[in-house]
Amino acid sequence: MDYSEQVIGKINEKIADFSNIHIEVRSGSITKEILDYADEINADLIIVGSRGLSSISEFVLGSVSHNIVQHAKLPVLVIK
Repeated sequence: MDYSEQVIGKINEKIADFSNIHIEVRSGSITKEILDYADEINADLIIVGSRGLSSISEFVLGSVSHNIVQHAKLPVLVIK
């Protein structure tokens, strides 16, 4: 069992009481994949956490939440 399968298993345990939930696992550029998926499913809103990398890594790599906010064509809710 690979890491993503383990993570999905843990998530499924946590959300067992909820319905209409779909888990999607993809690889590639994080921001691009999130924005592409939101477009594919005609999402009304993207919700993303603000927790990120250290300040040096964020400066070099850019913040995922920041990039999503800047490039999304739909509303984005950033949770702190």
